[in-house]
Amino acid sequence: MQYSPPIISCLTERLVVLKEVWYLVGESNEITKSEIVSFLTDKQEIVLFRNSENEVIAFDAHCSHLGANLKSGRLSTEGIICPLHQICFQSNGKSKPSPFGQYEQKKFKTKERFGSVFVYIGEEPEPVFPDFSLIPENKQMFETFRTQKVMATQDAILVNAFDPYHLEFVHKRKLMGSPTLHWDKKNRILEFLYTSQVIGYKLSDCIMKWISKNQIQVRIRSFNGHLFAIESDLGKVKSQLLLSLNPFPTYTLVSGILVQKKTFPVFNFLRMKLAGFLFRRFLLADLKPLEGMKLQMDHLKQDSYFRVIADCLESMKKE
Repeated sequence: MQYSPPIISCLTERLVVLKEVWYLVGESNEITKSEIVSFLTDKQEIVLFRNSENEVIAFDAHCSHLGANLKSGRLSTEGIICPLHQICFQSNGKSKPSPFGQYEQKKFKTKERFGSVFVYIGEEPEPVFPDFSLIPENKQMFETFRTQKVMATQDAILVNAFDPYHLEFVHKRKLMGSPTLHWDKKNRILEFLYTSQVIGYKLSDCIMKWISKNQIQVRIRSFNGHLFAIESDLGKVKSQLLLSLNPFPTYTLVSGILVQKKTFPVFNFLRMKLAGFLFRRFLLADLKPLEGMKLQMDHLKQDSYFRVIADCLESMKKE
């Protein structure tokens, strides 16, 4: 099987993937003024709620006084109240005066985009947040994916996302021309561009052939290895997907938001259902072979294309 060698730009720049990342927490309507939401990563537990101004507030889950978990606390018009000693932390993170003194709770930056809430874990300055160019912002409609637990590491998922060789074996897509891999040092974004045609015969393959006239242009960007912006241009139909990885030592939680173009209400429903079906089929095929995978770093470095990604993975482990 013959492949055109990938085009790699900025190979001389060492990839550095920071731990400072945006995480997708959930849909905006899940964060309310009446309920405390808990969000867990491998290194950090966070509680989120809405204050009286309808802003999403995110704090370290453990009280800065003695460490009680605030997810068992309660909300008031003034803030969140610790369940142990009733210390009230206001939206700015500072506590109201109490018999135990005044304390300050670690606060995390939040953002509401695409009908969902994101929380930023890390130091300033914050990294670039993903944007999309295929569909104008005022024409976008969204649908979130239910979080999936994938028995694969973040390393394996990252390598797979930028692997041009697996497209034919796993997805029945044949590359048209040479794919490109580009490292944006300033914004720390790894970008992958390719054009493919469908060579499979399943229902999803036939639909893709018909919609795209069998020419699919794809742009994938990784933002510090945790957020992935995927844009697919099928000619008249354009789709966007934002994936969020929440990695743990032996598995990764994968959640996402599908972004489509709004037209008429009936067409909106049908368009979203069709796009959701195609993306889910593609994602399922993508992730299934990764379960239980043990990444062979030595072999990865032997390929000039994968060597860029190997540098990325090594730098993540050194952080």
